[in-house]
Amino acid sequence: MTIYFKQLLAGYDFATQNRSAASMENFVYLIGDHSTKECVVIDPAWDVKGLIEIAKADGFKIVGALGTHYHPDHIGGSFLGFQVEGLPTLMALNPCKVHVHEKEVEGVIKVTGLS
Repeated sequence: MTIYFKQLLAGYDFATQNRSAASMENFVYLIGDHSTKECVVIDPAWDVKGLIEIAKADGFKIVGALGTHYHPDHIGGSFLGFQVEGLPTLMALNPCKVHVHEKEVEGVIKVTGLS
């Protein structure tokens, strides 16, 4: 197995037209297996379609997501008066399993509306 690893900075590598994304300095990661061409996305927020397109351009399919914690700038939701796309958009565009720590589940449900 050879590992696929891509670190992406919001507002610079994707979501380039979103000044709020750039000001937050959030990283998103794509980690996968070159032999299966499948990957997971870690903290998919700001420009989910752009993240999916980056994975596709590299020949990968996103098969899962990991939310490190429930803050909207990492998994989507509303804060500081604006809406950040995230896990709900990923589920609409690219349904896959979502993984979060059990202590984050309540916050994820509250912030994203996912069950």
